[in-house]
Parts: sequence; structure tokens; C-alpha cells
Amino acid sequence: MNSRFLSTNNLFTSFLNFVVHYPEWRLMYIYPNNINFFICKWGGVKGGFFPQHAWSTVILADKIGHNFQVGQNVTVGRMHSGGGIPTIGDNVKICAGACVLGNIYIGNNVTIGANAVVLTDVPDNCIAVGVPAVFKRRQCS
Repeated sequence: MNSRFLSTNNLFTSFLNFVVHYPEWRLMYIYPNNINFFICKWGGVKGGFFPQHAWSTVILADKIGHNFQVGQNVTVGRMHSGGGIPTIGDNVKICAGACVLGNIYIGNNVTIGANAVVLTDVPDNCIAVGVPAVFKRRQCS
């Protein structure tokens, strides 16, 4: 995050700058009584986190790498009560409606397609699509 938004001594001014320049966060303030966006273990998230449309999104992950993008209606977490939680690498994008569940590893440079259900490890440089998800290698040009 740009430090100029937090450099002021006035907390209200900082808040307004933050909301104006990062409109994706408005969901959390406009509807404070509804669960619209929830993320656990915030200390495990590296820089570059970008919730595109984080409506109805729940994220419970062990670690999240740099440049993580997430769409609306995404669930990242346990497959069942007491189960493990995912670890997410760098440069990962999870599209709308996807589920990433269980004690799995999502590699670096991965895109998880809309409504995909990921229940196994995803190797680096892949695209995961379908229910259950299958993996396609990215083509380098």
C-alpha cells in the first residue's frame, strides 16, 4: 500500500484516502453487519493483495504469497471440520465462485478459473479449471 495514505496524523483523513483510492474495500464499510469479506491469518498475507470484487468471499489460508488476486464468492479453507487449510504461492489469481479446499499447495503463477473446485495440489505455472479441477500448463511465447 502506498505510504502516503497512512502518513497523515488524522485517522479520518487516512480512512477517506484509503476508501477513495482503493474502491474494492468499500464493501467492508458499506455493509458492516453482513459477512461480505472475511480473511483469517492476516499476518500470513504478503504484499500486492487485491480483492477485485470481494463480495461473499471467505479466505482461510496458512500463507498467501505476493500479488494474490481474488474474485467474488470465493471460498478458500477447510474441506471439513478440523481439516487442513491451503497454502497459496506468489502471483495467484482465483476467479469468481471458485473453491480451494483442504491441506493443499497452490503453486506460483497459477490461475484458478471461475467456479473451479480445487481439492489437490496445483503445480507452478498452471491454470486450474472444472469440477473437480484439472490443470492445464501455461504456454510460454
